[in-house]
Amino acid sequence: MGGDLVSAARRGWLGSVMLFWTPIFVIIALAVSLAGAIALNSVAFLVLFFAALIADFVLGIIGVINLVLSTRDLSQIYNEPGIWRYMRRFFALYIAGLILTQIASALAPNPIAARGSVFLFIILNIPAAYSLRDAFKLLNKLTGITEFEDAGRDYWLGAWLSLILVGAFVIWYSYYVMIKAFGKLRAQAR
Repeated sequence: MGGDLVSAARRGWLGSVMLFWTPIFVIIALAVSLAGAIALNSVAFLVLFFAALIADFVLGIIGVINLVLSTRDLSQIYNEPGIWRYMRRFFALYIAGLILTQIASALAPNPIAARGSVFLFIILNIPAAYSLRDAFKLLNKLTGITEFEDAGRDYWLGAWLSLILVGAFVIWYSYYVMIKAFGKLRAQAR
């Protein structure tokens, strides 16, 4: 069990690190989009815009998959099916939001369309945040690592605060807390 726990904690840590870096690519895409609008939509700016969106999309999906697989393993290790049930719901809503956001951004690459696609993600991210919060609450209860509950609460709060445009920073912070939580779990398992 110790080896499985270390592997699950490592995978969760890696997924959290990947998610921590995804907002950087969103900022790059928005900056490139704005610069492209100012520079009369040159081809180079469009290529950079799509490259940043693709990097964000790939990193986000791989990060979430690692996080979800980690929690699936932890659900089996701790014999708590609730963790996996909540994370499956989170995964479905998060991926749906991510895909719809990327489609909406790609259809109209300009700053106004980008804001609209971000709003679409926010709407789908709120119910996803409830599921993540509940899964991490169970992980806190089973592991004694309070950072899990803190990360879930911060992500949930960030999803709601995203409606007034400050939530992205709170969600970003929740990724940092997830990194700490999985790091503590890794140390605890050794």
